[in-house]
Amino acid sequence: MREKQERRDKTRGKKGEREEGGEIRGREREEGGKERKEERGGREGEKREGERRGREREEGGREGERGRRRKREEGREKRERGRGKREGERQGGKKEGEREKRERGREKRERGREPGQFLGSYCADNSTCNPYLRHVYCNKETHKCECDALYPVKLGLRKGCAQSVSLNEQCFYTSSCQYSDPYSECVQIRHNAQCKCRAGFHSVTAHKPVRREFCSKE
Repeated sequence: MREKQERRDKTRGKKGEREEGGEIRGREREEGGKERKEERGGREGEKREGERRGREREEGGREGERGRRRKREEGREKRERGRGKREGERQGGKKEGEREKRERGREKRERGREPGQFLGSYCADNSTCNPYLRHVYCNKETHKCECDALYPVKLGLRKGCAQSVSLNEQCFYTSSCQYSDPYSECVQIRHNAQCKCRAGFHSVTAHKPVRREFCSKE
């Protein structure tokens, strides 16, 4: 009986050990599964993080490319504006040069005719200056038809000279007004004409050191 009892106890002990060992192995497998799961989750997280960073780099690259393209376009527009400006200046200088060339040619042709026919032309004495040139005399030193001292305003090669006119005084020529003030003009007012400030300017009176009236920008 005792032997049977001992064998039964041994059997129970082995069974208990097997059960305990099974529980331990089960817990180990469960813990191993959790670790593998966590490891997979970590790898997936790293992969997602890498993909996110890759997208950010790609977007940054596209944004940088757009910025470079924008700068290139701005540079191209700036060069085009500069080229247009230079072309305009060249055209303007060319037109101005052609105008001066025509003036010199006209003056040369006039000089080739009879003396004293226009303002600034050669003369021998006062009798050789064209009588139709107003307030002009023959300068004995330069031998040219020039304006009288009291008539300093040059009206044109074939017109002669005139007096300077101040603001609010009667006038006949805008050049007479502009000799006193470059921003004035001769304006018809009812039955008379007076020197007035042109558009964009207004009359200002100064009392020191002497009283004078002039045009100032608005």
